[in-house]
Amino acid sequence: MALISVIIPTYNRAKLLPRAIESVIRQTFKEWELIIVDDGSNDDTNEVVDQFLSDRRVKYIYQENKGVSAARNHGAQYASGKYLCFLDSDDWVKREWLADFFQCTKEGYAVKVIITGYIKFQSDDIQYKKLPREKKYNTTLPGSFLIFRKLFNQLGGYDTKLRYAENTELFFRVNKACPTIQYLQKANLIYNQSTDGGSRNLDAKIESIDYILTKHGEALSNHVRFLYFQILGVGLVKNGIPKKGINYLIKAFGCKPWNMKTLARIIIAYIPSLRKRIYFGD
Repeated sequence: MALISVIIPTYNRAKLLPRAIESVIRQTFKEWELIIVDDGSNDDTNEVVDQFLSDRRVKYIYQENKGVSAARNHGAQYASGKYLCFLDSDDWVKREWLADFFQCTKEGYAVKVIITGYIKFQSDDIQYKKLPREKKYNTTLPGSFLIFRKLFNQLGGYDTKLRYAENTELFFRVNKACPTIQYLQKANLIYNQSTDGGSRNLDAKIESIDYILTKHGEALSNHVRFLYFQILGVGLVKNGIPKKGINYLIKAFGCKPWNMKTLARIIIAYIPSLRKRIYFGD
């Protein structure tokens, strides 16, 4: 039986998927299983995966297109490992990724969640490396954390209503249920900032953040609410909905009064000529 189940959801990434799969197969830690969940791809994904199925640790599941959160949850249902790791199909990991996670589980008593760092990769170039900070807000990307499978199931998995920030929302619930989180000062995940994912879709971003603010409300820290109001406000202004965008920027200003950058954004949004020049280059 595998100790760690790695779940890769994928949709129409036949060209990038092999790199992610191979990075798991090359792990120095061997007690893993890999579950690839095809979220209704219409490219050559099934043929690409087929070449890896000779390794009995690799499993392939096909589902009708339901979104990345549903695909991750589907994979978790079939997982047999004590722990879960999620990896996006356009990202990849270093050979020590699982070994370092496993070492942490041995060192910490009843470890349920481990957060590690990542290296951002964009346009064939490394942008920066980011390590986690204890008791601080951390960006939790698939591949940058390991979670006890029973805890993941108890939390209900990913919220399938979200198309953006689904990992952040999951960790709002993780932090409530699991106050002791272990931090690994390594960056074994290479995060590929691609242009085809939900993180680049403004409509999904606005809809999902609005949903998170409604769902978690006052339970969110002041800083997180400030960030989300800013993102929504600027996104709406850029999307040609300045009136609603200004309302969110004012809410952000209320979280952190006299924040000069927020005040400047409100002024820019109020003045049509300035708004066009700053956001649209007119």
